Parts: sequence; C-alpha cells; structure tokens
Amino acid sequence: MFTKPASLIALPIMLSSCTGFSGVVGKHLNAYDGPELSDHQVATIIEYQQRPFSIRSFVQEVDGVAYGGPFAGYPQIIKVLPGTRSIVAHCTSGTAYVSPSTTIDLKAGKPYEIICRYTGENRLSVTIQETHQFAY
Repeated sequence: MFTKPASLIALPIMLSSCTGFSGVVGKHLNAYDGPELSDHQVATIIEYQQRPFSIRSFVQEVDGVAYGGPFAGYPQIIKVLPGTRSIVAHCTSGTAYVSPSTTIDLKAGKPYEIICRYTGENRLSVTIQETHQFAY
C-alpha cells in the first residue's frame, strides 16, 4: 500500500476529488454554467469582513443549487449571474448552525457581502448587501 509519508500526501488529494472542494478552498466558485465571465458580468458575494469573531456567513445555495457542504466547506467568494436570486446561507455562531434564506436582486459588476446576525436563542438571520470591498 502507501508508506506513511506518501499516504499523508495522497489522502488530501483523494479526499479533494471525492468532496469536490477544489473550488471552495482558496479560490472563488462560479454559481453558473459555462465559461468564466468577467467581474463586470457577474455579481460577487463574499463573506462579511467586519463580522464578529464567532459568527461565520457563507453562501450554501443559489436558486436551489448547493455549493459546498459541511465536509468540503463553503465558498468564501461566489460569483453569481445578475438578476433576482434566492440565496440560502450557512450561518454559524457558537453552537448554532442555521440556514436562513433571502431573495435579492443582484447587479452585474457589483460586490456584495453575506451577513449572518445573531438574533437570540440560537437564531441567526441573513442579509446580503452591496459593499465597497471586493474580494480578499
């Protein structure tokens, strides 16, 4: 089989091919089919940068299509075609893990932040707002 050092190198490669997180970890993910479009043709949604340390906000679904997951992770940057989109977030805060949804009209060439906020009793809400920051 593998020697110990070889298996340590091979395991992440094998897992990445199984879970499909190559587009989730480190780079952006496109929430559309077809060739890569320029930033002027898509809306870019990023994780909220001014968030409290304990709250994380990610895009989980766009128009019913899932992107990422609990094992592969969720994209920190996701590019979406403009128009009215249904977005489901993956929000975490301490022991609360929820998936609130919202609908938003996204404009081409605009950056947006996905923001989860703690509303009490293990509840989180989500908003998506235009930002002046672009991707990090």
